[in-house]
Amino acid sequence: MAQVGRWAWGAVALLLVAGACADDGGGESSGATATATTEVRSVVAFEPEVPAVPIEYPPQPDGVPWPTDGWEVGPIPDGVDAAAVEARLDQAFEVDSTGPSADFDAVVVVQGGRIVAERYREGWGDATTIHRSWSMAKSLTATLAGVLVGQGRLDIYAPAPVPQWADPADPRHAITTDQLLRMASGLEWNEAYLDVDSDTVAMLSGEGAGDMAAYAADKPLEVEPGSRVRYSTGTSNIVAGIIGDEVGHGDDYLAFIQAELADPLGIAPEEIDPVLDGAGDLVGGSMVDATARAFAKVGYLHLRGGEWDGRQLVPAGWVDYVRTPTPAPAGNPGYGAHWWVKASDPGRFYASGLLGQHILVWPAEDLVVVVLSDRADGADGALRDDLADLFAAAG
Repeated sequence: MAQVGRWAWGAVALLLVAGACADDGGGESSGATATATTEVRSVVAFEPEVPAVPIEYPPQPDGVPWPTDGWEVGPIPDGVDAAAVEARLDQAFEVDSTGPSADFDAVVVVQGGRIVAERYREGWGDATTIHRSWSMAKSLTATLAGVLVGQGRLDIYAPAPVPQWADPADPRHAITTDQLLRMASGLEWNEAYLDVDSDTVAMLSGEGAGDMAAYAADKPLEVEPGSRVRYSTGTSNIVAGIIGDEVGHGDDYLAFIQAELADPLGIAPEEIDPVLDGAGDLVGGSMVDATARAFAKVGYLHLRGGEWDGRQLVPAGWVDYVRTPTPAPAGNPGYGAHWWVKASDPGRFYASGLLGQHILVWPAEDLVVVVLSDRADGADGALRDDLADLFAAAG
């Protein structure tokens, strides 16, 4: 377990540029028993209030083992121009950026249940090296929320269980967890990273670092909940705080993440590094760090509709929910519930982090693309989409 100060946010903030994530526009245990959890998970399903664009989640291919015990590696599929793939990766890993860093660090492509392309930057690391997640953490936080929904421990359409909003007379009492996940809470927030008045910087490395969820939840309501989408790392930390209040803080929180998400996916403790704030809650907006192959497993869980080797880790319907664009009146065709949606192709959705972290999921092509980098020139999104398009030829 790492504490929040590990990333020295104040220094890193000098490298950040606002909007870099949105390249497509768009303590003590709560006491729930393991037996009850298993029983609830086996029967519950989740029905999104707004239906997603219908897609089919491809099943595990015959003869290909689930990657719980490690990824099977295979050749680039027939129909894909292998030379073009290699050329695109060669180009990407050259030092040619004009951003604060020139580096792509890792790429993993999974198709048909196997890793079919993988590249690590010489001098950076390998398949065992943990990479910062930045805002990809938001999508993992949503996955943890989905686990609680499946266990019957969280109703995202009820008023969010936030202590500061418990009074029904408080206008924030009406904010739902669904609206938090959709960045549509209506709370005041300044996400800018270089602004001296940035709420994000104050939360991560200043006055809010001791309890990030409380810092963000103390913000006043600026507009009616559900009437706009405003990207907010604070909002994600409120969701992370809700999870912590249910599962416990500190070591209890880490144990929940490992037992309910990482262990079922075969992600060992040394392959994932969730960072906690001073209150013992996950820094769910920006710091759930992991290896490239571990991130690929998170994508693969979503590629299979939330199922993993016969077990529904998040309820049926949850993946449809997170990839559904936020509806009117807030309305954003490029943003779902803590996952981005490819507005030009709603069948693609992805996690995205500042300075170039991505987990792209494309069920129609049975495809996951992970890109990890440290650059702010937009080349990461281009690489993500170029690789996806190249491997689409396999269909």
